[in-house]
Amino acid sequence: MNPQRTTLFLMANLASEVFQVFSFKKRGEYSNARQAVERAGRILAQLKSYPEMESRKAELSTLEEVVNDSARAEPVFDISEEQMEAYFFPFTTRLLAQR
Repeated sequence: MNPQRTTLFLMANLASEVFQVFSFKKRGEYSNARQAVERAGRILAQLKSYPEMESRKAELSTLEEVVNDSARAEPVFDISEEQMEAYFFPFTTRLLAQR
């Protein structure tokens, strides 16, 4: 069974990868963190290809920059895991509410 990959589904899965980045980074597993960033990048590319996301491409590009930065040993942006959690929370709760 292959569930439909809606934008909501992809955003919730993106959240999972972003939290993996933070988790790996906390443990000093930078190689695994980079792999999670790569997976997040593939999800972001999918999201950008959806016509309904056209008006949100700037937001997705900014999000991509933040995700890429979050895996660095010395990130440029001062974005916490809690802030990312607050950003993604509405997507994950809406997806869970549909089930």
